[in-house]
Amino acid sequence: MASSSNVIKYLPRLYEEGKSPLQHRSMNHNCFRSKIGLLKEGLSLDVWDELKKSSLEVFIKFAELQYTWSAQKVHYFLTHQLGINNNHEIWSLIDGRPIRFSLHEFAHVTCLNCDLIDPSYNFDVDHKEFWKEMNIGTTSDGPLFTELLKLMEFSNTWSKEKRVMVGRLCLLSVCVHGLHHGSRIPLSSAKIVLDPVIFEKYLWG
Repeated sequence: MASSSNVIKYLPRLYEEGKSPLQHRSMNHNCFRSKIGLLKEGLSLDVWDELKKSSLEVFIKFAELQYTWSAQKVHYFLTHQLGINNNHEIWSLIDGRPIRFSLHEFAHVTCLNCDLIDPSYNFDVDHKEFWKEMNIGTTSDGPLFTELLKLMEFSNTWSKEKRVMVGRLCLLSVCVHGLHHGSRIPLSSAKIVLDPVIFEKYLWG
């Protein structure tokens, strides 16, 4: 029989059982696989194939595999968290046992770049000309997903490079930020699509 001194003690639950603020709230339902699929038809196959080779390829693969996740299981995981003071991992009590999900597991599952962000990083580029070409009503924010959908109706005559930029913006809106179609992509994130090198190296994780 193991000695009591060898028993590992974990921190208590973040919230009492049944008292989590997320207990009666639904999960984010803005990231639909069907939205990702619209890119293939709206921006053509050459753009779809290009996005499959990008740093956000995991989302294209999910769409092609018709991947379905269980929101109920994730909801259970989040409402049974332990009080761990670490921004890079969460612990949850599952069937009476603690399990960990950290940035390492997230990087392994998604293959997204999860290195540390350089605090001196400051990417800036003049985006106004491309925003005007996309017929976006504001230059101080990123586009709405609905604006990107309308753009697909006439962007078939655009160069592949510009259509890939639109595809990246769609992935940012739907997959990275999980935004409602009425919410704009943060400008700091949206501008990165204008530089393919910066975009591929960006620390999305």
